[in-house]
Amino acid sequence: MFTVKNAAIAGFVLIAIIIGFDIYLAADTIRGNTWSEMMRAFSFKSPAAPWAWGGLGGHFFHQWIPKFPLEHTSNVVLLIWLSVLVMMIGHSLYMRGSYLPPMVVFFVAFFVWSTLWPV
Repeated sequence: MFTVKNAAIAGFVLIAIIIGFDIYLAADTIRGNTWSEMMRAFSFKSPAAPWAWGGLGGHFFHQWIPKFPLEHTSNVVLLIWLSVLVMMIGHSLYMRGSYLPPMVVFFVAFFVWSTLWPV
């Protein structure tokens, strides 16, 4: 039977396998093949990864300001449009030989998501 306890155990085992495999990849002689190195290289090509991680971080942290008054479905639509806008800006900059700095994208996403979609 699938319970919350079984799901937590399965999640822990999955995370342990992922971390173990990443350690194995870090120990071999091939450079740049771990998931973190590939994610870092990808974040200079597209703002998708730092936007997603910043969004998750902002969503799960408590706000330092009172809750935003728009606590309904318009926030989801606004977040989707902002995500599309950031991806379009990032793609157009990449096509021109530039990029959005990943840390800037991360912190903007952290602030936007914590404001529009708090826990």
